[in-house]
Amino acid sequence: MDSLSLLLVPKNRKVEFEIEVLIQELANVPLVTGLYYVKLRLQNGEKPNAVTSRAPIKDHSVVWNYKLENFAQIVIGKDGVLMPCELNLKIKQELNGGKEINNIGKLSLNLSEYVGLNEMTRRYLLQDSKINSTLKLTINMKQTMGNSSYKVPPLKKTQIFGGIAGVISEQSERQDDERSPRAFRSSFSPHYMNRSRSNSSFRPAYYAQATHVTPITSSLVTNSLLRKVGDKSPTHVVEEIFMGTAVLHADEEENDDIMKE
Repeated sequence: MDSLSLLLVPKNRKVEFEIEVLIQELANVPLVTGLYYVKLRLQNGEKPNAVTSRAPIKDHSVVWNYKLENFAQIVIGKDGVLMPCELNLKIKQELNGGKEINNIGKLSLNLSEYVGLNEMTRRYLLQDSKINSTLKLTINMKQTMGNSSYKVPPLKKTQIFGGIAGVISEQSERQDDERSPRAFRSSFSPHYMNRSRSNSSFRPAYYAQATHVTPITSSLVTNSLLRKVGDKSPTHVVEEIFMGTAVLHADEEENDDIMKE
């Protein structure tokens, strides 16, 4: 919905949100040169356009930690469901001092799907990209004004990265989903009671694929590695293992025992 159409919508169907999006990093980048930045466009945003700083690539990752803070109005549809609020991100590569600009990929998200889910951190596979890089984002939607009697569209997960680290993120999300109704109900209870989700058909297939690993990988090797990581969190360690950046020194005798079993 464009700005002109938004003016014609009755006030009781407009809801204002404070939007926080932290663009953390682009991981698993096979390229080795250039500067990288992200162009953002937020539908119905108070400041619709933004851009991150240019950042170099290091160890096949690009780190920005850029925080987008904005306000946007979202319309309640005639069916009582929040209409889309699109956030579009385009990742660019800059070469030769800006003389050459390449498109690395893009990502489109409907922020209406994240209402009431508290702060969420996920990795997303880039769209329209020739590389399998993942963009790590943290999204937080806070209602500031307007009617709270609405339904929230189900969260689509087709773009969410489903690797080893994705399994941990998915488990964390399930815990967030279980806690969030109690935390959110205190201020915006009507719409939360009506929220519907369509994740039941997706999650069983997701877990079946994600947990299909050999017994050695799932029990012996993983436990052996995690015992030797010091004070790092399991999520951080598993992400490092998956990305190939972990430096772990396992005892040779223990490795022999693992392989024999």
